[in-house]
Amino acid sequence: DDKDVILVLDTSLFELPWEGLECFKGANSLSRSFSLAMTYHQLISSEKQAENNAGAKQPIGYVVDPEDPTEEKQLSHSFKESIAAESDKWKGVLADDNDDTVVVSDGEWQQLLLDANAFYFAGFGRIMSHISSLYVAPLDLSQIRFTVIND
Repeated sequence: DDKDVILVLDTSLFELPWEGLECFKGANSLSRSFSLAMTYHQLISSEKQAENNAGAKQPIGYVVDPEDPTEEKQLSHSFKESIAAESDKWKGVLADDNDDTVVVSDGEWQQLLLDANAFYFAGFGRIMSHISSLYVAPLDLSQIRFTVIND
């Protein structure tokens, strides 16, 4: 009751519908894991992350409308309106009416990714057409809890 449950099951038992059992009805959350070692590592790294981030509020990083070819900048306008009330929680690059395009440097991408606990991208074309994998691959992005990519 009101507990988090992680099922680590043998492969012969994995396909059974364990989530439907009455004893799990009151669980706060119920998930499956393939490996006890992996689960242990995730729990330990989450605890360390929580200790390191205690009291430190990381912003949500974003890049919206980089190199937008349209004059309307519709994504930028709607995004700016959406975060206006809580803009102090967001840090990123947003195309504005004065710019034809916004080119985000590789260093800016790296800094946004390293400083954020979540990341949002919305733009024209694939995200990887805006940054080289050579600049993303070496980064430790374990602090990013979720990412939304709308390309």
